[in-house]
Parts: sequence; structure tokens; C-alpha cells
Amino acid sequence: MASSDVIRLYDLTRNIEDLAARPYSSNILRTRLVHPLYHLRAPLTHSLLRLALNIKGIAYKTVWLSAADIEPEAIKAGALPTSERAGKPVYTVPFVVDPSTGRAVSDSPKIAAYLDAQYPDTPTLGPSGSEAEVHAVELAGKVLGALRALFFTAVGPTLPQPTWAHIYKRFGAELEKLDSGPESRDAAIAAALQALAGIKGQVGRGPFIGGRQPSWADTMLAGNLWSLRIAFGEGSEIWKAIVEAHGGRWGAYMREFEERGWFSVA
Repeated sequence: MASSDVIRLYDLTRNIEDLAARPYSSNILRTRLVHPLYHLRAPLTHSLLRLALNIKGIAYKTVWLSAADIEPEAIKAGALPTSERAGKPVYTVPFVVDPSTGRAVSDSPKIAAYLDAQYPDTPTLGPSGSEAEVHAVELAGKVLGALRALFFTAVGPTLPQPTWAHIYKRFGAELEKLDSGPESRDAAIAAALQALAGIKGQVGRGPFIGGRQPSWADTMLAGNLWSLRIAFGEGSEIWKAIVEAHGGRWGAYMREFEERGWFSVA
């Protein structure tokens, strides 16, 4: 299949050569597996969409953007704004363009629903709205939220200047107050692990939250964890604390995705 015929996934880039380590936004990584933090609807939903596409086995290619590129590229593609701010439309990543239908779709839940409807022979990954799933998704967001300031501090030096300027405009005060000492770091890790403990009981029916097949909640959690692994590195104290927690449950959870090739980047 020619690259011009596959879905285009619009993602934020980093100044880094290693393609596998370039994506960092959990929103997009989750789509790749398919919380608003800044101009992205959630930097941590891109992992979600990348993950969703990989699980579904849908061919795609990434269009790498800086924060300054998002609005003009979204308008050019025909992607709708996802919100308003001060009466003005706000365009965010992730968004996708599907050449097979000519559709441009923005906002992660809507993209997931579109993929389910347009590609019905692939695993269903759109949100079900069940109470258990909503709870798991909330906890997955708390895992990332607990480590947000440390996350941005880690990825900041690798971002294009316009992207980092945009993040700093939104979160500069929070980052300036960040105490990088061990007590502050340990408290952030403890909060993330507490959220994971709340999810742990929902993974007992199979390797995934959804049981034997991944669900929307799995793309949220695995996408967020994927973003954290990329940001901090597998050898970091933070990542080791995550994968070793609860008897190694989260290291085993991530291997379920890794062994299936669902953490690939196209």
C-alpha cells in the first residue's frame, strides 16, 4: 500500500533522531495503540491513538508537527477544533486523515469511535461508557497527572522551541515551583503507584483491563505508561518503580503490548 493511501496521524515531534523515542504525547501514543495538559487535548492521548491503530492493525504514517503547526495543519486537513478558548476555536492533536474516506477526525474518543465504525473487522476500542471503564480511565489519568511536572521537565529539552514555549506558558509556574529533590520525586511516584493500585484489581480477568482483549481503558493506561517510559527512560528510578510495583504487575502488563508489537512507531 502506498504511503499516500494510509491514514495520516498528526503527532507532536521532538528533536531526537530515534523514531521509536520521538513520540511522547500520551494522547497520540494511545491512539497509536488507539487530559488536557496543554494545546494538545492531552499529550498523553497521542500514545493512545498510536496504540489503537497498532492493535487494530490499521496501516498509518505519522505527520510530525510542532505546537505552532497544529492549527494551520488542522485547518488545511479539514479537522474540526476540539474546544474554544476566549471565544476562539482551539485546534489540538491528535487528529487523523483517512484517504479512503476523505475524512479528517479530531478528538481522541471521536477518532476511536470512527476507527471502530469504519474498520468493523478490527478489535473494538472505542469507549463503552461503563462505570468500571470510566473509573479505570480516571485512574490512568491520575498516573500521568501525578508525574506531570517531572514528565515535562524530562521531555522539555528535546522539544522544538515553539512547543516548549507553549507548554511553559501554560505550566511555567508549576514547573518553577517543582522541587526536584528526592522527597518531592518520591511523593509523585507514590501518588502514581496509588492510582495504579486502584487499577490493579481490574486486570485480574486477563492480561488486560478489558480481559483477554484490550479495551479503551487499556489504551489509556498503556498509552500513558508508554509516554512515561519514553520520557524517563527504562533505566530511570521512576520507570523501575512503576514496572516493579505490585509484584511486577505493570512490567508484565507492558510486555503484553510489547510482545505483540503494539508499541511500534510508523
